[in-house]
Amino acid sequence: MSSDSHFDSDADLRRYEALLEMADLMVHHRSLPELFVEMAERLRKVAAAEFANFSLHDPINNVMRLYIWEGKDLVTSPLEVPVAESPAGWAWQNQQPLVVPDVESDPRFPPVLSLLRKKGLRSYCWLPLTTAQKRLGALGLGSSRANAYGEKDLRLLPRVADLVAMAVENALTREALQQEKERLQMLLEVNTTLLTNRDLQKLFSAISDFMHRMIRHDYASVAVYNKAAHSLSLYPLDSPLTKGLAGLDTTLPVKETPAGHALLERETKIFTKEDLSGIQSSYVSQMLEQGIQSLCCIPLITRKGELGTLNLGSTQENAFEFRDIGLLQQVAAQVALALDNARAYREIAELTDKLAKEKLYLEDEIRSEL
Repeated sequence: MSSDSHFDSDADLRRYEALLEMADLMVHHRSLPELFVEMAERLRKVAAAEFANFSLHDPINNVMRLYIWEGKDLVTSPLEVPVAESPAGWAWQNQQPLVVPDVESDPRFPPVLSLLRKKGLRSYCWLPLTTAQKRLGALGLGSSRANAYGEKDLRLLPRVADLVAMAVENALTREALQQEKERLQMLLEVNTTLLTNRDLQKLFSAISDFMHRMIRHDYASVAVYNKAAHSLSLYPLDSPLTKGLAGLDTTLPVKETPAGHALLERETKIFTKEDLSGIQSSYVSQMLEQGIQSLCCIPLITRKGELGTLNLGSTQENAFEFRDIGLLQQVAAQVALALDNARAYREIAELTDKLAKEKLYLEDEIRSEL
């Protein structure tokens, strides 16, 4: 056996050992960032991989989220690149490997290839990450050598990408199940806490605590609907910008508030900065001056009718995602029931007090007559 064939056999053996290690990663419970780091370290045994990235497709914003590994640690804050401007997006869309033999001479995908040039990389390879159930994204490998990925690499790397895709899918599934478990536990806690609070101020304090734990925001309030006056009374929750905007005596006409739009149409509304600018209201103008760029208003509705809205605002653009809305709507349904119960309890207490006073008055009248 020649020394060259012996060298190839050793290299092939190391590659297949690395494949077995990757398969082993699929059965371990790791977070996505931890999984990416361990995968990236094993990729160096399979092919030239001085630089690696894992790009996951975000279907809501239609961008590729790039998790970058440079030999030591993972960059935990992913970069977002539009699908059309990303080579990972090309591999994801076309479900084919994309090899750039020399990034210095390739004019495509300027933002990404420019980043690779700055890092001293000469060649790069992207492979789709796809399972039987889903197209997840793409795996990228980079080398400081030009033409680092040959025919032999392109026979092995798709198998590597298949293993990586299954491991990523497993990690995402575990994360989703854990998040769902935490969400259900929180909803149970919300339900138990809200339904045992009959005092409005204590109720609003409980709502505030849950809002802080669930979703990041800078403004929060509950708007209570007065049907007779066709107005909304704003009750501030404990958030950085809320106290400067709403007090306990803040009452506004329904049509002059974003919350009123959600209430009248009986559906959750998300307002951008541009949407808010189009509403003629001094209160909305104050919100914009305070830096609010995103606002979410969820109607509080029971079988008895509209009670008001739950409102969250943020100084960030597009702050509220689709998954947040579903959770907020479930919380809002429980807030509506709690608010309805608190109102009913207060009305019963007021009626009881009125009857007690009338009883005393009648007793006094009877004594006077006697």
